[in-house]
Amino acid sequence: MPTDIEKVARKAEKRGIPSIARHVFFCGNSSCCKDKDEAKAAAKKLGKAAKHSRDEEGGFEFTPVECLSLCIHGPLAVVYPEGVWYAHVDEAAAEKIIEHHLKGGQIVEELVFARSGANPTTGEKE
Repeated sequence: MPTDIEKVARKAEKRGIPSIARHVFFCGNSSCCKDKDEAKAAAKKLGKAAKHSRDEEGGFEFTPVECLSLCIHGPLAVVYPEGVWYAHVDEAAAEKIIEHHLKGGQIVEELVFARSGANPTTGEKE
């Protein structure tokens, strides 16, 4: 009989988790977003793109979160493993992040307000 860990591992495998290259967390909480409809549109665009990317090598995962604890200039997104934090993520910005960073590996510098985490090349803290 499979353990709980084995069950979730199989579910992750079916979802394509082992092959993802990046993970984006998106906060479109209405308390810091000037345009709630834009936040919803950005989340929808990121979610759909993530779902389609799972069939590709180097796809990405999308996780909507309630809050990233920086309630200003939202919606916000953070992309790992690079630890790049983006502000003002409306639908147009989401498209840039998808095409340039999540698919192409090029950070969209004009939207970046912070960086955290390990250097994805060396695994060491920058």
